[in-house]
Amino acid sequence: MRAITDLTDLPLSAEDLPLDDAWQCGGPLVGTSGNFASPNYPGNYPNNAYCVWTITVPQGSQLRIDFLFFETEKCHDLVKVFVGRRLVRRLTGGGGEEDNRYFKNDDGDDDNDDDDDECDDDDDDDDDDDRYGKGKYGGYMYAAEENREARVVSIHGTGELITIVFKSDPWVTRRGFFAHYSVGQALCGGPLVAPSGNFTSPGFPANYPNNVECRWIITVPLGSTLMLNFRSFETERCFDYVQILRGLREMRRLSGIYGGFSWYKGRHDDDDDDDDCDDDDDDDDDDKWKKKFRYGSRMSRFYGFPYLPRVYIVGTGEEISITFKSDRIITLKGFDAVYRVLQGHMYGK
Repeated sequence: MRAITDLTDLPLSAEDLPLDDAWQCGGPLVGTSGNFASPNYPGNYPNNAYCVWTITVPQGSQLRIDFLFFETEKCHDLVKVFVGRRLVRRLTGGGGEEDNRYFKNDDGDDDNDDDDDECDDDDDDDDDDDRYGKGKYGGYMYAAEENREARVVSIHGTGELITIVFKSDPWVTRRGFFAHYSVGQALCGGPLVAPSGNFTSPGFPANYPNNVECRWIITVPLGSTLMLNFRSFETERCFDYVQILRGLREMRRLSGIYGGFSWYKGRHDDDDDDDDCDDDDDDDDDDKWKKKFRYGSRMSRFYGFPYLPRVYIVGTGEEISITFKSDRIITLKGFDAVYRVLQGHMYGK
């Protein structure tokens, strides 16, 4: 079966769809790559649709799902992605300015200023959550055509079953979605199981790739402290970053260049004015404008590098995740980090 991996390959009619059981509405995704879609795509999906796709991704591998097209009734018709019984992603919306979409993923990032309580109030059917597991947030995906990065779901394999659920209500229908999935060896990320060790951005000390997402997970028991010592750190300011969470609470975000005192035409995330990154993160596909903005007048002063960061996080028994993300342009060396789980409460929070 021919894999469809780009917008230019999208089927124009139902007759163009591959003959695969998964197209009928759910089923196991058994190959290392393939496609799946809402029922009747590219026509409108029916009311009261309920589709479940499943796939198991082994440890050391990574599942990537690209939603090449996405248009559902906002808040009421949803795609949910579960790892085991944990809800990691919800997607909804599309179809024009009046039905804008927004996105929040399992690491707590929010790529739109809209209040997601609007959807929380409307999404009162929790059958999926009862069956597969309760999610701890009510985020939704902003999947506009101009924001390709937000339509990608990347999951590191744990050996648990991954479940993708599509559900529509009894009323309005839209064209639905078309997705391509692939399973390959993970470039980076995974569980940190030893009490000490190190991890790096992919390719370090060479430049990391564009459009990469890595997530390392470690559980620090109550009464212990996680120490992270970054021995080298160089990322594109604001757009490529490391985010550290304990549970769903962001503990630290690092971006820019660190490493003793030197001169650099730019700014980094420990400057007093952190609003610069908020401004830079506006969705805008004009790469020339973005490059000019990054190296233009707002960054025209000289700043010294801050010292390399050392982070202490007190263990609560919750998972601590360290996520590295890069965007689609400009890469640097990345980072090299050492971690250690220490007995007792040290510095940190």
